Amino acid sequence: MDFAVWDTTKPLTGFVNPDSYQAENWKIYTADPLDYVTAQIKEKMLAKYIRTVEPRSGKIDHDIDGRLIGSWFLEGSNGYAGSGGTQNQNYAAGHLSISPEHIDPTAFLVSFGNYQGQPQQFSISRSAPSPAEVSVETGLVKYALIGWQYLEGNTGRFWDRTSFPSVLPLTVVNRGFPSQGCVLFQLVEDRQLKMEAFPNQSCSAVSAFTSAANFYER
Repeated sequence: MDFAVWDTTKPLTGFVNPDSYQAENWKIYTADPLDYVTAQIKEKMLAKYIRTVEPRSGKIDHDIDGRLIGSWFLEGSNGYAGSGGTQNQNYAAGHLSISPEHIDPTAFLVSFGNYQGQPQQFSISRSAPSPAEVSVETGLVKYALIGWQYLEGNTGRFWDRTSFPSVLPLTVVNRGFPSQGCVLFQLVEDRQLKMEAFPNQSCSAVSAFTSAANFYER
């Protein structure tokens, strides 16, 4: 089941450029469903939640102006809509996100709309520069692209991602997981990002952009 709540009186404040979402103009009004139900229903809903940190329903607007964190769109691709519009099956090919993981927001994921021809997500090391701190002044940054698992509480067990966890909270872990590639980012301007991914390459083997790099905007 997929459902959402929108409140057109309360636009989200975490999108740097709301105009990029005109193709789905309701998106910037996405609201927390817990705020629109009775206390009894809220209690039953929370019993099904696997995210334990506030806000319990999570959030989608992570942009910080002048920082790497948040959502980006390939330059000239018409924002969220993509060059072919949202009715096009591949409309998200120009999307890029560097945002907190939705269950454990202390970890970051890099989400590509097009990574070797398909959408793909990777985690980044907790010891890498925080995307919330990377700015124009930082210059070029490199992140190893890593798979991840969730630990159930302090049990040492990985969550199977299908059944309800036996213990909460869930914690993202990727230490010791093999790198599956490397990505380079550089904020050229506060709202312009240069990016290039290097699948199946170690970051130690990558030092600079090539002519295949792309530019993204908010």
